[in-house]
Amino acid sequence: MSFELMQHFNSNITKSLWTKVHGRGTAFNNFNGFESSKEARANFVTNENTKEPLPKYDKAQRLCGGQFIRGDVVGDKLVCKPGIHGIDGSKKKMPTIQEIVDKNWYLFAVTLNSPASNVGHFPQGKGGPVAIPFIFAKEIEFELNWVERWEADTLPDPLKIYKSIS
Repeated sequence: MSFELMQHFNSNITKSLWTKVHGRGTAFNNFNGFESSKEARANFVTNENTKEPLPKYDKAQRLCGGQFIRGDVVGDKLVCKPGIHGIDGSKKKMPTIQEIVDKNWYLFAVTLNSPASNVGHFPQGKGGPVAIPFIFAKEIEFELNWVERWEADTLPDPLKIYKSIS
């Protein structure tokens, strides 16, 4: 699902580039991804090490700038529920790519380049977007001051800085 989601937004994504996005030193899989010096990980996209432990995201979910998410405001938190505000990772059957896209259950992995005003897609995207599923198995919450209410007919541009955080 993750590989197909990336390819949906960027036809330049190869199995090798997808694997690099999920490497041991990448923000989403810190020390739990591929190329780990401790242990091999099962890669069903490349059909390598399929008997080894699965890679995993190191946190319930991360946010990236320009990401559009939904949730419920509870006090000073934005609470996201699996299957409602993102992909429910506890289910065996994953939603279709079209459902993920239609419900905005993804983010584009971005990085802040130097100078600080230059936001770019992860380099593995070869200039194009690198889509990551917004996936979690239990309720997660984010500080409301980390997000801005979005009131527009189009999604935010993940490469645009809307509000400077100083």
